[in-house]
Amino acid sequence: MGFRDPVDDALYLVTGLRRTGIPASFPLGREVVPVTPPAGFCAWVQCGERW
Repeated sequence: MGFRDPVDDALYLVTGLRRTGIPASFPLGREVVPVTPPAGFCAWVQCGERW
């Protein structure tokens, strides 16, 4: 057991918000350190100026 991937969590939340009529975006970024794996991706939910 553990946590889901943050990218998955953000994607599910944005999908739910958009389906209810709330405009939300899905910014996606990549960790810069370390340059080689296991660096991963990070995602968050943004509604207007709030994240």
